[in-house]
Amino acid sequence: ITKVDQVQASVNEMRAEYGRMLKDFIAQITPQMEPAVAKAVPNYKKLTPQQRDAVTLVAYKIGTNNLKSHKALMNEINAYALNPTPESERQIRDQIDFMVNVEGKQVKDKKTDLLIASMLLDPETFAYITGTGPMPADTSLITYFGFDPAIPLDPRFNLVPEPQEAGDPRY
Repeated sequence: ITKVDQVQASVNEMRAEYGRMLKDFIAQITPQMEPAVAKAVPNYKKLTPQQRDAVTLVAYKIGTNNLKSHKALMNEINAYALNPTPESERQIRDQIDFMVNVEGKQVKDKKTDLLIASMLLDPETFAYITGTGPMPADTSLITYFGFDPAIPLDPRFNLVPEPQEAGDPRY
C-alpha cells in the first residue's frame, strides 16, 4: 500500500464518520420535523428514505415555519416523488440555494447545496461525499455546485448544516 493509498483510506474513513454523524443527526431531528415536512410535501412517503432525509435537512436548515416560503422547491420535490424526470431534477437543483454566515457576511453554502441535492437526486454522489462510495462516474452534480471533481472534497465536508438564520423562531 502506497502512502497515497493510506491517505485516501484515511480521508474516506473521515468522510464515512461524518456520514454516520449525519445519519444520527437526522434520526434525532426527524420526529420534530416530519409532520411539517409531510404537510409541505404530501408525497413525502413516496420518496426513498435518503430523499426523505434530504427534505428533513431542508426543513432543519430553513426552519419548519419557513417551508411555505420555499413552496416552489417543496412542490418540485412533491412532483418528483411521483414522477422523477430530468426536468424536475433540474428544477430542484436550481432551487437549492442555501446561505451561511461567514465573518458577518451571507455567502452561498455550496457544500449544503451539494449535500442536499445529492441526497435527493444522486445516490452515487452522496455515497462519495459520505465516504461510502467512489467518485461517481457522472460528476455533473459536483461541478454544478462549483466543485472541481479533480480535487478531492475536504473530508471535513460539513454534513450537518447549520440553520440558515440562527435565532429565528423556526419550530
